[in-house]
Amino acid sequence: MLLRMHARLLATTLVGGGLFLTAALAQQDTPTAGANAPRPAPTRSSGAPKASVFKWRLPDGSIQYSDRPPEPGAQRIDLPAIQLYTAPRTREAGDATDDEPPPPSFAGYESIEITAPKPDEAVRNNSGAVSVQLALEPALRPGDKVRILMDGKPLGEGQATSITLGNVDRGSHSVQAVVVDAEGKELGRSNAVTFHLLRVARGG
Repeated sequence: MLLRMHARLLATTLVGGGLFLTAALAQQDTPTAGANAPRPAPTRSSGAPKASVFKWRLPDGSIQYSDRPPEPGAQRIDLPAIQLYTAPRTREAGDATDDEPPPPSFAGYESIEITAPKPDEAVRNNSGAVSVQLALEPALRPGDKVRILMDGKPLGEGQATSITLGNVDRGSHSVQAVVVDAEGKELGRSNAVTFHLLRVARGG
């Protein structure tokens, strides 16, 4: 039968160099039906041996407790071994779960290709606007940028893969795309594509 021990601590006294606890009589009662529910098993036990205390009654009726027997006739009480309970670790944001493999490391861009203009394409535009289209495999990662070079000179960079060059002079030009990471390190570049801009000359 399960027993539940209730004890109220009344005072502490120091007797003969040992620490004794003055307490009221321990009261034992039978647990109610609700107390019969199973308790969770401890996840870890300390493995320590059971401790013992000694109990005796003073002439005034109060009860003393000590870890050493002060006099013959003291009652020895064996205490149960201490049980340690370890709470399960709380999963934090960003932790990989057992059934979710970690994301693969980035192996670089397999291909970087300028799809427009076509090689040796003649582009007719009197305002000098030239549309440049870029195809990447895999797609551009967040944080990476595309840097456009025309005739070997950088024109700017951004995360767009469709760019319009403005006020390009007539004649032949080369265009190339370079992909860089957030720190500006080059991750790859396309082949240079040559195109020819045709602008109608207007007489004065």
